[in-house]
Amino acid sequence: MEKENLSKAKEIFFRFGGSFFHMSREGEYEKYEKFRISKEQEIKWLKETMDSKFNKLDIDNDFSILDFSDSITHHYYFEYVPKFLDFLEANISKVDNQYYMIQYGFYIFSLVENLWRSSKQEKFSRRLRIRCINVAEKFVKRAREMKLDEEFKIPNYYEDISQQAYVLRKITSLDCKIKIARILE
Repeated sequence: MEKENLSKAKEIFFRFGGSFFHMSREGEYEKYEKFRISKEQEIKWLKETMDSKFNKLDIDNDFSILDFSDSITHHYYFEYVPKFLDFLEANISKVDNQYYMIQYGFYIFSLVENLWRSSKQEKFSRRLRIRCINVAEKFVKRAREMKLDEEFKIPNYYEDISQQAYVLRKITSLDCKIKIARILE
């Protein structure tokens, strides 16, 4: 394959984080498919994409945390879960917003929910699931100790209750999910 075509294919692949679904949704999959990229090359690019996303993780950037968590789930990249948890645990004290504290707890717990339901669940060991649950629980505990800054506005918030009540509801919800997960484990 020509170097120029390989470069174009890589640009598309990286722009969509290796997601064929997102390529299709944006009408780019057919264009990408014409390049006939080998699975081996896509695996290399996907690893490169994941490494890049991991290196750009920023505890103050909710989207970077969500995007990385979603990428782990979407691509079943189980080997990134411990690194992700290490990053979050190392930075938990830097999260000074109750809303984001509980959001990060939900992102962690979503790994348990989504990866356990996957067809590749045998790669998501019990030990790793329990570690996710434990780390999510740390975020719940910290969120419970905090109070939402009155000046803070939750993005895309349209509920009929106060923002503080909404966050407390999310804390209770995640706490219940964690308790149920512990029973099931």
